[in-house]
Amino acid sequence: MASIALYLLMSAGLVSAQVYKLDTNDDIIASAKTLAYDLMSYYHGNESGQTPGILPGPPPAGPYYWWEAGALWGTMIDYWHLTGDDTYNDVITQAMLWQVGPNRNYMPPNVTASLGNDDQGFWGMSAMLAAEENFPNPPDDQPQWLALAQAVWNTQADPDRHDATCGGGLRWQIPFANNGVGFMDADYNIYDGAHVETNCTDINRVQYSYNNGVFLLGAAYMYNFTGDAKWQDRVNGLVNATFRVFFPNDTAYEIGCEHGMTCTTDMLSYKGYVHRWMATMTKVAPFTADTILPVLQKSAQAAVSQCTGGTNGRTCGFQWSSGVFDGSVGAGQTMDVLAAVSSLLIDQTQAPVTNSDGGTSVGDPNAGVGSGSIDDDPTPITTGDRAGAGILTVVVILTAGAAFGWMGTGR
Repeated sequence: MASIALYLLMSAGLVSAQVYKLDTNDDIIASAKTLAYDLMSYYHGNESGQTPGILPGPPPAGPYYWWEAGALWGTMIDYWHLTGDDTYNDVITQAMLWQVGPNRNYMPPNVTASLGNDDQGFWGMSAMLAAEENFPNPPDDQPQWLALAQAVWNTQADPDRHDATCGGGLRWQIPFANNGVGFMDADYNIYDGAHVETNCTDINRVQYSYNNGVFLLGAAYMYNFTGDAKWQDRVNGLVNATFRVFFPNDTAYEIGCEHGMTCTTDMLSYKGYVHRWMATMTKVAPFTADTILPVLQKSAQAAVSQCTGGTNGRTCGFQWSSGVFDGSVGAGQTMDVLAAVSSLLIDQTQAPVTNSDGGTSVGDPNAGVGSGSIDDDPTPITTGDRAGAGILTVVVILTAGAAFGWMGTGR
């Protein structure tokens, strides 16, 4: 009897999985629209009495830190670009502009005590994405997408953000009182970080997929910008390492926490960024497409196959490789699947635009200059209090810097 019950349960799951189909572009668009609707149900910033731009949080009042909302808007900008659905464009614009802060550099005062370079970087990358994908420009009296991305670049490139510790560079945290940096070995394994107190000798060798995603897209932009064979070699090395570590059986797997499900709220969103950024790199570095796209297709199929939860039979969990809904639900989990599904349409879109082939966003090379310091002496915070990985976020500058160069020169 137990085996019969198990068979019926599995059969019901297989039927429910048909809610999301990926057989044709129309199927993919329809599935993405449903996933986008479900994802946006977690957002309440456009409701009366709520704060535009952020997901419910931060802990303990809610599960989401400020940075994850910045990542959400990047996901939704990509969704618009890939599907053509402009349903959420006004909400995206309001959210992205509400959180710019008084200096228009994505450093709003209410988050400065715990602000990391990676936090600010996520909002900056979403602004850069809006410019590169010709997302509708804000009104003329509001900050523009490219100018916002340049403001993030200028504040992170400011010498005040850098020190000589561990060989020099940009730390994870903006206030030096807070900890965090990161490393990569000769096999392109990217580790989470270390501490300045030990001159970065106590390397935390846990690996998270979004770290790889940042390095991957940054290297792809550098290849596109320079045409240098060394960047092609680095891209290939990073792709191979990412698939080896994070895509067993061609399915996204968060190795740092998924076994035993010790993932924090932040970590539950990383798979989606890797899918999005690897899809984009097939446009920026086209030699990667034949390797990357078949894996992303298989991973996306695994993702939707487990979206059988909830009363509607379409709610997504996190453990894609299991093939069954695991009960782990949230904005990150849904955002992951939306990113995986919508990214399957990458072949139907043009590459990121430059100022010479259709880019319309207005820039300001002086945006953010001199406005990136945090004068207060915030209380040091722990890794558990903060978003995501302790990566040395010079890679955010690498990604953004290459993108700015590409936008500015047309190549």
